[in-house]
Amino acid sequence: MTVVHAGLFSRATRAEASRAITRLAPFNLTGAALLVLGAFTHGRTQYALWLAALVIEAAAPRLGGRLAGFTIRPAHFVERHGLIIIALGESLIAIALGAAGLPVNAPLIAVSVATLGIAACLWWMYFRSDIERAEQALAYQCATHRAAVALNAYNYAHIPLLLGVVTFAAGVKKAAAHPLEPASTAGALFVAAGIALYLCGHAVFRRTLHLGGPWLRLATSAAILATVPIGVYGAALAQLGVVLCLLCLCATLDLRIPRKEPIIPRS
Repeated sequence: MTVVHAGLFSRATRAEASRAITRLAPFNLTGAALLVLGAFTHGRTQYALWLAALVIEAAAPRLGGRLAGFTIRPAHFVERHGLIIIALGESLIAIALGAAGLPVNAPLIAVSVATLGIAACLWWMYFRSDIERAEQALAYQCATHRAAVALNAYNYAHIPLLLGVVTFAAGVKKAAAHPLEPASTAGALFVAAGIALYLCGHAVFRRTLHLGGPWLRLATSAAILATVPIGVYGAALAQLGVVLCLLCLCATLDLRIPRKEPIIPRS
């Protein structure tokens, strides 16, 4: 994939874009090679190789102005990354996986409804108004800084968003099997940490694009992390219910915060 990506960009009609990908290609290829090499190793060696690949991929765009030459079209860029909504389906699929072979009863239905409600809250927080305002914020950036802002807001800040959904889905899979029993420590942590990761990533996203203070989402993530004992000592379904209530409260308070136009950076 990295070779094809570099090859297609190098044949771009704009010479500036071709030179830009040529500057990045050696780093991308090195990271891909380390990733493949790590697949044939085990233990600490594997983790070291994969960590090195991650560091290279994250740091390469920031070295020596290598983002110069990339043209960001705000409307397309925002719409493309808005496809994160597909990841929210992971949590719904996890219910089916965890409930395979179990009878359809009231506790299972309650877990499904709570998970669907949580997914809807996560969708609402991301899509309610941030999409249009994010496009405006990118459009306000001068061409020389737009690529760097887009990298921070989407490439980097969206990593915890996606990791959060996947982590939450792992917790839901465990909760669906025995919703009225105490959850395992791992299951309760997955549920809480997944939502907290998502909210923290969204807070960084909003902060980067100057869409408003991130404090409400950060405070909600801290409160959700505190629900782990509810799952461990109470019931998995009880924890999901409290998480849903906290997200609904966050969404309600967010409605009361006046919406400001994105800040236009000084050139």
